[in-house]
Amino acid sequence: MYEVELEYIGEGRSGDYDADDPEDVALLRFTVLDAATGEPIDDGSYCTLLPESLGEQDRKNITNAILRRIDGEQNVKKICEELSWLDMTDVVRLRGES
Repeated sequence: MYEVELEYIGEGRSGDYDADDPEDVALLRFTVLDAATGEPIDDGSYCTLLPESLGEQDRKNITNAILRRIDGEQNVKKICEELSWLDMTDVVRLRGES
């Protein structure tokens, strides 16, 4: 079993977020945790293309989507790498599903 945290830790499009760069965006990172220990799993933390300004309900939808995608999977690293491409298109799609 897993848990997922979605948080802003200062990342932007090219590494650290640069507020002086009008092209940069503050981005969210997800981390997959072992539910039994609360510890991050190996290779289970990735920056996404989701803005830090994402609302609470959208964040819940994204974390639930990540959990559904990794549930029961053995190769979580590969799935997490794919999920690092989550963006606003995914948010809009998930809004339509809820």
